Amino acid sequence: AGKSIVIDAINVLLGERAGTDLVRTGTPRAVLQAVFDLRDAAHLLPALAELGVEPEDGLIILSREMAREGRNLARLNGRTCPVSVIRQVGDLLVDLHGQHEHQSLLREEHHLAFLDALGDAAFHELRGEVAALARRRSALLRELEALQTDERERLRQLDLLTFQVQEIDRAALIPGEEDELAAERLRLANAEKLHAAATAAYTLLYEGGEDGRSVLDALGDAELQLSGLTRFDEALEPLARALESATVLISDACRELADYRDRTLFDPERLEEVEERLAQLNTLKRKYGESIPAILEYAEAQRTELHRLAHSEERKDELAAEIALADKRLADRAALLSGLRAAMADRLAAEVQGELAQLGMPKAIFTIHLARLPQEDGLPVAGERVAVTSQGIDVVAFHISANP
Repeated sequence: AGKSIVIDAINVLLGERAGTDLVRTGTPRAVLQAVFDLRDAAHLLPALAELGVEPEDGLIILSREMAREGRNLARLNGRTCPVSVIRQVGDLLVDLHGQHEHQSLLREEHHLAFLDALGDAAFHELRGEVAALARRRSALLRELEALQTDERERLRQLDLLTFQVQEIDRAALIPGEEDELAAERLRLANAEKLHAAATAAYTLLYEGGEDGRSVLDALGDAELQLSGLTRFDEALEPLARALESATVLISDACRELADYRDRTLFDPERLEEVEERLAQLNTLKRKYGESIPAILEYAEAQRTELHRLAHSEERKDELAAEIALADKRLADRAALLSGLRAAMADRLAAEVQGELAQLGMPKAIFTIHLARLPQEDGLPVAGERVAVTSQGIDVVAFHISANP
């Protein structure tokens, strides 16, 4: 009793549609969860990795939450994910064997993984080596293909990159100069106002106004008045010293104002230079980056690409040699892997056929076919070029004839 409930629960966990009819009457939601221990199922890890799934401590936890009201949720190792991902992961983890159930045994793309599951540690180490070599070969081929572009296009790229790098280099960019130029432009554009204000302040403080008395003169007189009376009242002593200090400070300010006034002159030529430089920087920012550091970074990247294109012929020769070595190494290891698979296939076929005979099917024939797909630019193996993937050079298919 209860088999149907368990099977229904597993189906939902594997991505089947979940409706509110599964929620028990009187409760707001139903929660299902299954924990899969993959510590002895290393053969599943590459396929899971392609789906972006990595077990945590060797475990995968699938969960579904069906709400009577609101959204249904699917989680994988605690993280929310689409039901489609749950379904793909479930296909790798569980087979439901029933009269009308879909079985991964009937899907030929799974047969290679089933066969490889028989391999020992040395076999799986070799399989990992083949996968790494195949990825390396693919990367080399992609790089070579990228270099073998149309020669006219390569020359156009060289011209463009050369122009861009030279334009940036000629600008002699300095990080931070844009802010300094903006501040200088503001000063130059208002030089006349700044000069007039400095002159007026200097005149009031040092030369005096219309009556000929300056602030310094007034301070001096006040200090003199107080200093002469301190002998009658000591309370005036701090005030006299304060006036003396103020006189010193204003004298210093007058000197600095005079210097600032003399330096602050309207210079239309310099203003034009600053405007032109800022316009140049803005042009470069529109073309190459939003700031001077970004422009310099762009120039460095283009300089690297320029070097690569300029030396592409040399790199082509290097790549051809690297690909030849990679092909030889991969062909050797893939052929060895294929031989081990063939031996495992013979053993598995014999064992399955023996089991079928015990099930009352003495005329049944079960075979495992290993084939290689010809490919014009494939891996050279035993005098022919064949397709190669991270799993090697074999295409595996289980064939069965139940009776004559």
